[in-house]
Amino acid sequence: IVLQPPDTSARIGDTLWLDLNGNGIQEYNEPGLPGVTVELRNGICTPNVNCPTSVTDANGIYTFPGLTIGGTYTVVVRPATLPAGLTQTGDPDSTLDGQHTVTLTNGNIPYVTADFGYRGNVSIGDFVWNDLDRDGVQDGGAEVGLDGVTVNLTWAGPDGNLATTADNVTFTTVTSSGGSYHFTGLPAGTYRVNLDANTLPAGYLLTTPNPITLNNVAAGTTVTNADFGAAAGATIGDYVWNDMDGAGDQDASES
Repeated sequence: IVLQPPDTSARIGDTLWLDLNGNGIQEYNEPGLPGVTVELRNGICTPNVNCPTSVTDANGIYTFPGLTIGGTYTVVVRPATLPAGLTQTGDPDSTLDGQHTVTLTNGNIPYVTADFGYRGNVSIGDFVWNDLDRDGVQDGGAEVGLDGVTVNLTWAGPDGNLATTADNVTFTTVTSSGGSYHFTGLPAGTYRVNLDANTLPAGYLLTTPNPITLNNVAAGTTVTNADFGAAAGATIGDYVWNDMDGAGDQDASES
């Protein structure tokens, strides 16, 4: 008797994602949720005890391979392993209960549409401006916003540590409408906001710290002070004096 390996095509997956706009559809700028545990129940194992589990990878992907054609399975997202402050927005059967049951047949394997979307309630922003007096404080008036500047936001992932990059997730946006930018639909956690200085107007240099680290941002928080100032790098000056001897050069006694 020759034992055949499991049929890896008979598998169930596939993605948990961060649904930034909350429409239940994963779009190109919506990343996967890493580090979340998904359980596979088959009617035999004991839920939350000895059922097989899969942890989503850096792209939010999970998989259960080598299953039985004709078998009925339920994939269940373990809520305790989700980042804090998330609300479910996408579900294969539209029940938004974090689980989905499927019977595998020759016509639906591999089954890779068991996807679940979640949206957070954290918002981070909000302004990049022309810091004319270079004091790092937005004075209003002539100190207007700078459009077209790229801002990157990195979420530290479930481990809350920006230094361990395997589960980090980065978002990107560009300032508009007078220098404003916003990231919404985010989970609670630690973040780093980094302005891409290469996208500032030619000759401009930052006058405020970059990047900005936001530690342990709680669910439901709106951050509105992740601001960046920049000013033209060149200056023109510098002195007018009383040229008492008319020589055209400043002597020590000429104030």
